[in-house]
Amino acid sequence: MKTSYTKRALAFWLAVAMLATGAPAALAREPDTGTGGSTSVSGTTTTPTTPGGQDDAGAGQGGGEVTTPPEQSVELDHITLSESSVTVKGGTSAAQTVMAKAYSSTDNTTAIDNSKFTWSISGSKDSGVNIDDEGKITVDAKAKAGNYTVTATAKTDTNTTETQTADATVTGTATATLTVARHGEHVATSVTVSDGAASLEIPSDDTVVGTNFTATAQDAFDNKLAVTWSVETTQPDKVSIDSTGKLTVKKGATSETVIVKATCGDKFATKSVELKYAASVLQKITEVWMSGQNTYVDVTDGLTLEAGESATLFVKGLDQYGKEITVTDKITVVAKSDSSTNLDFTGNKITAKGQTQATETVIVKYDNNLSK
Repeated sequence: MKTSYTKRALAFWLAVAMLATGAPAALAREPDTGTGGSTSVSGTTTTPTTPGGQDDAGAGQGGGEVTTPPEQSVELDHITLSESSVTVKGGTSAAQTVMAKAYSSTDNTTAIDNSKFTWSISGSKDSGVNIDDEGKITVDAKAKAGNYTVTATAKTDTNTTETQTADATVTGTATATLTVARHGEHVATSVTVSDGAASLEIPSDDTVVGTNFTATAQDAFDNKLAVTWSVETTQPDKVSIDSTGKLTVKKGATSETVIVKATCGDKFATKSVELKYAASVLQKITEVWMSGQNTYVDVTDGLTLEAGESATLFVKGLDQYGKEITVTDKITVVAKSDSSTNLDFTGNKITAKGQTQATETVIVKYDNNLSK
C-alpha cells in the first residue's frame, strides 16, 4: 500500500509541476487488477483504449481505420406514364410520344436515373409501339391496338445480382400499362375497281357473256374490306352482277352503257361498260331490190327488162339479232338453170341481151351461201 501511495503522489506532483511550467502532462493510473487496460490523457481529453493500445473504433485494425457505411438500397416500385392511353388514326398522321418514368416507394418526386435499369415494352416487332433507353415510347400512326406492358428492370451485377451505382443499389422491377386504341379501323377510306372489260358484245343466242371485275377497299390501317357490287342498267332482267363482281349479259339485251359499282360504307368506285351489238351478219334474205337512177324497187316477185337493159340487185334480210338489214356487197345473181341465152350476169348485175321476149328465173345469193 505504501508503494502504491508513493507512486500516486509522485505522479500527482509531477503533473502539477508540468502544468505550472506549460509542459505536457501525462497522468498514469495504476492498472486495474486483471484487465491489462489503461486510460491515456492528453491535455484535458481522455480517450479510452482497449487492451493492446487499440481504440474502440479501430479495434483489431491496428491504426484506428474508419469503416464505410453500406450503400443505400433502392427498389423499383412503380412507373408513371405521361399518357396512359393513346388513340391512333392511321393513314399519314404523325406518330405519338409517351414518356415513362420509374420511381421507388420512398420517393415519388424524383425519378430513378434511367441508366440504373433497363426499359422494355411488350408486343411484337411489327406492333408499331417501341421504347428507347430514356423511357420514350413511340406509337406509330398505324400501331396495333391493345394493352402494352411497360417494364423497368434493374440491371444485374454479375457478382451480386443487383445494380451497383455510386448512389444506391437498384433492385426489382416495376410495370405500367399503356393502352393503344384505333380510331376509324374497318371504316373504308378508299375503294378502287379494276380489271373487267370496257365493252361487251350482246349475245345473239342463249349464250351468256360476262366479264369479271376486282375491287379493293381498305381502311386507314391498310385492312382489306369487303365490298357490295351493283350495276346501273335500264334492263336488270338482262344485265346483272353477282357478289364476286362478275357482270353478265343475256340474249335480248339492247345496247347501252352500264355502270358497275363497288361500295364499302360511304365510299365507292365505278367503271362503265358499253353493251353493243356485234357486227351484223345476214342470216336470212327476205327481199330482193333493184337500184336504178335515184330509185329503189322491190323486185322480190320479179322484174321486167327490155333488151339491152340492166338491173343492179341488192337484198334485205335479218341479222343474227333478228334485226332487218340491207346488204349490197357480196351479192351475186345466177340463172336458176345451168345457163341462160337471154341474160348476162356480172356479180349482182344482170343484163337482157335477146331481142325476143322471155321469162327466166334467177337466183340471188349472199356470200355464196344464202339465196332467194
